[in-house]
Order: sequence, then C-alpha cells, then structure tokens
Amino acid sequence: MEIKTAKELESTGYRCLFECVKQKGIQPVFELMQDIQKLPDNKAILVHQAIMEDTNALTKLIEKNKKIISYFRAHQKELCRLSLLNDDVFETLQSLYSDISLLDIYLENAKKLENLKVSNIQFASLDEYSGYCDIYKDACGNIINIHKYYTDGIIIAQKEREVDRLFRYFTIPFCCTNASFLLNVVNAEDFWQCRNIQIKDFSFNGNNLPTEEEIQSYEIPKEFIKK
Repeated sequence: MEIKTAKELESTGYRCLFECVKQKGIQPVFELMQDIQKLPDNKAILVHQAIMEDTNALTKLIEKNKKIISYFRAHQKELCRLSLLNDDVFETLQSLYSDISLLDIYLENAKKLENLKVSNIQFASLDEYSGYCDIYKDACGNIINIHKYYTDGIIIAQKEREVDRLFRYFTIPFCCTNASFLLNVVNAEDFWQCRNIQIKDFSFNGNNLPTEEEIQSYEIPKEFIKK
C-alpha cells in the first residue's frame, strides 16, 4: 500500500525562507522580521491608527518591505506552514544575520528535512531527553504501528517490555544525550506516516539523518534494541 504523509510541511517553509535569503540577502529579510516584531500586540491600536490616522503599523510595514513581501506572496504555497510571528523563525534569521556563512548548511539541511517529509520543526536544547519507543504488534508478532526516533545523540535504551497484552502494546523507554536533532516518526497501521523533528538549530550534520527507506520501515531502530 502507498505510504501517506503530510503535504504541507514546515520544512518546506524554512527551505523557501533560506532561498529567499540566498536570493535577496539577509539584510532586507531580517529587517522585515524586525518590523514584524515591533508590531503592536493590541489590535485596538491598529484599528485606531487606521481610522484616525488613515494608516497603521501594518500598512507601513508592507510599504517599507515591498520587495521581500512580493517574494513571500509569490511563494505562498511553500510558506503556508511557516508563521512569521514564530520567535523561532526570528531567532533563526537573527543567527544568519550574525553569521551569514551558516546559510548554505541551513539551506541544505532544510532541503533534507523537506525530502524526508518533516511536518513540524521544534527548537530545543536536546542536552538530555527521555521518551518511549512505542510498538503495536499483530497476532503473529509483526509490528503494525510504531512510534520511533532517530538522532545523532547517545541513546541509552532499556529492554522492550509489554504494556498491554490485549492490544499487544509494547514500549522501550530510553534517554538521549548530546543530540543536535531528534527525529520523531509515527508509522500507523493504515500506512499514514508522520515525521516531526526537534533541533538545536539548522547547523546539525544532515549526513546523520536516516534514509527515507529507514523511516518508512516498521522496524525498531537498531539503537533501541537491547542485546
């Protein structure tokens, strides 16, 4: 049966954003983000400005940043999952503003995550993480549903243990340290698959990511198999 994954991806949005920086330069993109950060939180202020002053901070923002906004409008489909109000987006561009030499690896890794159909990207320290690899099996002992992880960190896993005999549910508790990414994969019985990732930033070593074939499989990653 055909594997089904999300079609709208946050990884696509980041890839498109980094391509914008590549084409237009970091200065105008970061200036737009700074202007967005300065917008008033209270919509009453915007309403008052529009009615009483025939303008407001939003119209000024659009007028000032026309060229970059034009790029964003031309790539609406790619950017649909990326929120420009997200502090992570601002901080990522801020890091590029401080060191533009990071752009190539940021863009390369965003493309790799997009190719792996990564839906959501969360930023975290990942110095230490505890979780569970959850497994459901059929009557013959074959895995039909799995919630698993891939990482470049150090995995310390416990032995697989049975949680619910009726539903044939098993789990492998684990802790992970010194990771720069933690890819969370859920492969369901109906072949719907979801991929989310936690990263410190986009400068991780993309060569350590799993392959599409590994992600699609219903096998337990070897790091979680206690010998």
